[in-house]
Amino acid sequence: MVEIIDSIFLQVEKFQSEPQDPFLIALNSVDSKQIDTEIDDIVHLKGKKSTAGICSLITYEKDDEGIIKLTGILCQNAGVEPGDFVEIKKVEKPEKAKE
Repeated sequence: MVEIIDSIFLQVEKFQSEPQDPFLIALNSVDSKQIDTEIDDIVHLKGKKSTAGICSLITYEKDDEGIIKLTGILCQNAGVEPGDFVEIKKVEKPEKAKE
């Protein structure tokens, strides 16, 4: 069983071909389980600056462990370049207000 932790540090890679939505990220399945993240979850990214992204792809490739794939816009917003490390943590969705 994978221990769920608050945040992890992952090395940045850029997508080889940019997705249509500039705020999407890709994680490895092992890394996503560590922070309890699934597809469509919002994550907080902290490099030199902070921004948010949407988990769009979870890979099962062993070579992708410890890697986060970001778009050019997210790299710019987080103040990181490929090879840098970024802290990532899941953003908890607020509970719906009672009517």
